[in-house]
Amino acid sequence: MTKSLPSATLAPLMLMMRLQRVGRKNDPSYRIVVVDKRNGPKSNKNVDHLGSYSPKLGHIQIDKDKAKDWLSKGVQPSDTVYNILVSQKWCTSFRYSSQYSSVTKSY
Repeated sequence: MTKSLPSATLAPLMLMMRLQRVGRKNDPSYRIVVVDKRNGPKSNKNVDHLGSYSPKLGHIQIDKDKAKDWLSKGVQPSDTVYNILVSQKWCTSFRYSSQYSSVTKSY
């Protein structure tokens, strides 16, 4: 017998706003989704779909009300989603990717 977890057990700290890649090879486009941190973005177990992002066309479409609602509930955006929100002037400061924060140049 399997137990299904009710949606109330998903604490806001477990959820994350991420990009989910859709589209063809060499033609990327992304969905902006809210997913559980423990699941990968390709698992297709989305809690909510907020919008889309097409880097080649420079097209960004986000449902502002849904995004602000999820952010107020404590959902953490990924670095890229956060930078997209900053470019749309919904957040105030720019955050770099943590992947490159410890890289130092040595000459």
